[in-house]
This record gives sequence, structure tokens and C-alpha cells, in this order.
Amino acid sequence: MGKKSAPAAPAAPDPVATAAAQTQQNIAAANAQATLNHSNQNTPWGSQTWTSGPAGPDGISQWTSNVTLSPAQQALSDSSDRISQNLANLGEKQLGAVSDTLGKPFNYSGAPAQVNGVPTRQLQNTAGYGTIQNDVDLGGANLYQTFQDAQKAAYNQQAQYLDPKYKQDQSDLENKLIQQGVLQGTEAWDKATQNLGQQRTFDYNNAFNNSYATGLAAQNQLYSQALSNGKFHNDAQQQGFGQSVANAQLNNAAQGQAFSNDVTNANLQNQGRSQYINEQNYLRQQPLNELNALRSGSQVNSPQFGSTPQGSVNPTDIASLYGQQYQGQLAQYNAGVAGNNALTSGLFSLGSAALMSDRRLKTNIRQIGMHAIGIPLYSYDYIWGEPSIGVMADEVEQVRPEAVLRHHPSGYAMVSYGALNA
Repeated sequence: MGKKSAPAAPAAPDPVATAAAQTQQNIAAANAQATLNHSNQNTPWGSQTWTSGPAGPDGISQWTSNVTLSPAQQALSDSSDRISQNLANLGEKQLGAVSDTLGKPFNYSGAPAQVNGVPTRQLQNTAGYGTIQNDVDLGGANLYQTFQDAQKAAYNQQAQYLDPKYKQDQSDLENKLIQQGVLQGTEAWDKATQNLGQQRTFDYNNAFNNSYATGLAAQNQLYSQALSNGKFHNDAQQQGFGQSVANAQLNNAAQGQAFSNDVTNANLQNQGRSQYINEQNYLRQQPLNELNALRSGSQVNSPQFGSTPQGSVNPTDIASLYGQQYQGQLAQYNAGVAGNNALTSGLFSLGSAALMSDRRLKTNIRQIGMHAIGIPLYSYDYIWGEPSIGVMADEVEQVRPEAVLRHHPSGYAMVSYGALNA
């Protein structure tokens, strides 16, 4: 069987020529769109006309807008210009007053003095008002000695009545016994005198007991008086301290009121100073404010024209059309190559699976795995838009050079997947 000649590959589109053609198409579309969008307008206030200038080196035309006001609107515009000029002239005169005012330094001499602090008032602290008596002050007296002296005095007072009484009673008893014939030393004598002695002992003991009670009473009276004196002293101390506290509180209240009055007066003085400075600032800035008012006077606004309806012309996508055309031609070429390879027996034992695998024909390249021969496996799009999965010819050539074909007339490398998978 005769060998079938390989079909000629279609020539790839020239990118530079394709881009230039696309650019010219885009410029033509832009000029057409500009012509549609620049429409003239006629209104009661005036007219707006558009004029297209000559195309530049890039083929794009520049447009010029001309606005013509109606006679009434033009008269208003002229009047506004005259008013603005007159205001500007008046502002120049006012500028002299501003310069004269601002040329003088700000004078604070007439302002009330600044009060930065109020002196504190002296407060009265309540000090101790004497000492408090914590024990009984006997004034140098001795309680026991007082007891003895009072007892002795009371006993002696009673004894001075008992001594002559019992001396007389003893004499009377002895005379009586003698008259009765009772002799001294007899039992009757001893019994009679013994009874008198018992009575005397009883009376003297009773006098001693009474004197003891009198001594205790004198002792208690002395102690009670000393205790009363201490309490009176402490009561006086407490009353004096209370009066001192009351006086201190009254003094401090008066000092607090005076301090409050000082603060109020200081605030009023500072407020007066602030008000004075604000007024002076107002008078200083007033000429400048008047000048700004003259400079910012209102003006007549120019009439506004309505918006022009916008039309558009979509440019022809020549690059895509060229790509689609080339993709169809290349598909037809690949079909011819596949048929030719099917008829050509044993050409490098490549079989019929020889595909364009040159890296220059692929975009969006992304590795998705590894081929069995140890090189990466990719997903990609051919430059004419067809998605595919496969290997790169330059990487196959490093491990299986016999599976790479470089006899294609376009100069792009092809890979025989039959030889690659053998």
C-alpha cells in the first residue's frame, strides 16, 4: 500500500495582525458610539452643539462642546458678572479695613485679670479642752486617817459622858454596899460590882461601835465629795469641749461660706474676662467676615442642559473569530494527520494517537497528577479555546524522545501517545 502524504497544517493566525485588526475595529466602534452620544440640544435657555475634530494619529476624534445662551439668559449672565465685579471692587476697599484691624496686635489690657486659684481658708481644729479626771482626787487626804480621826472624835465625845457617869455609879454602888454591910472582897460585893462592870463594858462597846460608824460615814463623805468634785470637773470639761466644738463648727461654716464666695467671685471674674475676649475677637473679625461675605456673593447660575440619550455599538470580536476559524482548520488538520497515521504502518511505532503537545499552543496550564513514565500530567486549554488533558512535548522528550514528532510543517512538536503508553 502506497504511503499517504501528510496534510499541510493550517497557518496559525498572526497575533500582531489580529490585535491590530481588533484595535481598528474597536476604534471604529468607539467613534461610532461617540457620534451617537454627542447630540445637539436646543432649549428655551440656549443651545448646546457638538463638533467633531479631525482624527488623531490613533484614529480617535476629539469633540468640542459649544454653549450659546438665549438673549435673556445672556443678559442675566452679564448682569451677574457686573455685580460680581462691583462686589470685588467693594471687597478691595474693605480689605484696607481688614488690614488695618488685623495689623494691630490683640490687646488684653482691658480684660479682667485671670483668676487661677482661690486661697484656702484656715479651718479650726478642736483641740483638747483641759484634761479629764480619771480617778478620785482626795486632795491629799487619807481615807483611813479620816476614819480614825472621826471614830476617835466620836468615841471621845461619848466617853466624856460615860467616864464621869460610871465613876459616880461606882462610887454610889460602893457606898450602897458598905451601907448594906456588904464587905469588899465578898461574893455579894464582887457580884454587884461585876454587874456594874458589865453594863459599863456594854455602854463603852456601844460607844465604840457608834464611833466606828461615824468614822465610816466621815470616810464615805470624804470619798463622795472627792467623787462629786471629779464628776463636776469632768462635766465642766465636757461642757467646755462642746462649746469649743460648736465654736469651731461655726467658724468653719463661716470659712466655708467665705471660700464659696471667693470661688463664685473668681468664676464671675473669669467669665467676664472670657466674654471681653470674645467680644474683642468679634470686633476684630467682623471686617474680615464682611469681606468674605462680599467675596462669596451669590451669582446667576448657567442653565443646565438635559442629558443626551446614550447609544452604544458593540465592536466585532475579530480575535475570537480568527481563533474559531483557526480551531476549525486545526481540527480538520488533526483529523487528516490521524487518518494519515492510521495508514502509515509502524512510523516510530507511534500508532494513530499523535497530538499537538507543544507548550506554546497551551494556556491555563495546571498540573493534575503524574503520568506512568514519571512526568507531570496537565489540564490546559489550546490557544483556540479547546480544553484538554495531556503532557508537554518538551518534558516527554527528556524521557521518551522517540515519542516526540518534530516534522510538523508548523514547527510545533507533537507527541505520539501510542508510543508514550507502550
